[in-house]
Amino acid sequence: MELQIKQFREILFWTLEIPCLSDSKNQKQADDFERFFANGMHWQREHDLLARGDVNTDAGSLYAEFVFFHPFVQRFLYPVQDEKHPPIRLYKRDDIKWVFVSLDDKTHLSLKVDRIHFYLFDHGVGILVVEVNCEVPASLEKVEDFLDRFRRAYPPYWETHNGAAGHCPLKVQWLNRSKQSKSNYEKAGYFVSSVTKNHAAIPSLHWQYLLDPLEPWKSGLKDDSFTYRQIEDERLSFMAYIVVDDPGQLKRGDFVRLCFADGRGTSARLPYAHAFLHNFEDKYCYDRYWDPEKKYLRDDHWENPWVFKSDGHWLTTRYLCCGYGFTMVGKDDGGDFFTDAKNGELSHFRRHYFQMGLIAHFHRAALLLYSDALSRAVAEYDPDTEAFHQEISAILQRLLHFTHRYWFREVSNQVQPRELFAWWTERLETQALFDQVKQEAQDANDFLETQAQKKLSEAQKKLAEASVQLSLEQRKLAEAARRLSVIAIIGLPVGLIAAFLAIDWDRLDNRWPDWKGLVEDGPIMISVVSLVIIGLALTVRYSERLAEWIDKIAGKGRRKPKA
Repeated sequence: MELQIKQFREILFWTLEIPCLSDSKNQKQADDFERFFANGMHWQREHDLLARGDVNTDAGSLYAEFVFFHPFVQRFLYPVQDEKHPPIRLYKRDDIKWVFVSLDDKTHLSLKVDRIHFYLFDHGVGILVVEVNCEVPASLEKVEDFLDRFRRAYPPYWETHNGAAGHCPLKVQWLNRSKQSKSNYEKAGYFVSSVTKNHAAIPSLHWQYLLDPLEPWKSGLKDDSFTYRQIEDERLSFMAYIVVDDPGQLKRGDFVRLCFADGRGTSARLPYAHAFLHNFEDKYCYDRYWDPEKKYLRDDHWENPWVFKSDGHWLTTRYLCCGYGFTMVGKDDGGDFFTDAKNGELSHFRRHYFQMGLIAHFHRAALLLYSDALSRAVAEYDPDTEAFHQEISAILQRLLHFTHRYWFREVSNQVQPRELFAWWTERLETQALFDQVKQEAQDANDFLETQAQKKLSEAQKKLAEASVQLSLEQRKLAEAARRLSVIAIIGLPVGLIAAFLAIDWDRLDNRWPDWKGLVEDGPIMISVVSLVIIGLALTVRYSERLAEWIDKIAGKGRRKPKA
């Protein structure tokens, strides 16, 4: 007999980039996006990020979720409504209540849609959240196939023998009045042409319908267009909640498949090699409440197993995590612990752990975007322009803002959530990714500083050369001025004396020149002019020495200061 899953829930996280919002300082673009996206057709803005628009939620559950987190995490997850630049904006749509999924020709599921939310973070990171709930029991194999296929944004390939989309449902349709809400996985040409023509993988139509009016990004579009771009591959990250009558009936192979969302298989067989899974329980299982055989009763010789046979039902709860998947498996206990929707693990799954997953996937998505932005900036480097330096500086500013406002190593002071968050982020490798991006940013910053220092050195060198040239010019001017001063000092008295001696006082009364006298005195005048020219030439030639001689004479005439 097939093992039946009594309750099953799945929450999908689809991390996206909104290119037009990569600059968080462009408030006008953010406002334009909100007017375009939350236009009243499908999406509406939800300002209360604690209740998230669920009017039926118990106030005690809201309280328990809020106090679960550190104060700095509370400020991030639940910004006040009048905050001018909130770190998160929440949008929701309520027009889709059910989804119909055909896994193959014979396997069908109808699931209730409990929420469709879109979280918009700073710097253009968006996360689409979809929660579905199977309200009727389903077989384990059906649930395993659903976990593998429903989360595919587009086909990774098509089967050779029948052309079916690999690891995808046969059909998915959101149950509303729109004809565009149906999947088209089987149309290979639609997906292939998008890659060959636009260099971008395109989601199936039913996923596009959820994000309408946004359009998938493709090459050639401007960065200010209202589009979304996938950050990772076609496999959406997920959380799963699974309830069975007796979790102890699940085999090791079942837990491996539920952990990695690997699709159906024989319980007695492992989907991977035994050596590959040698540390599966240590690495991918959190077993704080996992003791289905109640070994603690056998170890306690003073207790009567018959008296306490119903005790310890919470010790049938196991957490599985591979990074992209977080799965909780527990016992159908009638709402006492695992299935308690108000204070138990069901409430924690939908509220507390969901928020932890939202933070973890936001961290990974943001870091991947920063790394991609740095690599693209380096690829477009042009040493002749300042665009590269401006782009790198903008990326470093965004990374600094992310590090100091949104980067959390832990989210709660309680032991279990602290351990779960550290375990989850370790599987996602966000710390290693953070260190990598931080190093990339440091390398880019060092490069900018080196370039700036190089430019400064070149400028200083040119300035020094200009200073030397200016000094030479000033020296030449000083020497010329000095020589002119010597000429003036010597030439002025000589000129005055010569002029005085050359005056013919008897002829001053005659207004007209005596040409006969000029002819008679011509040789004398020529001799005088020649002597003046020769004297002027000698003065210029020996002006430096004459200047030094004049300086010495001037120096001897100065009084020495008294000691």
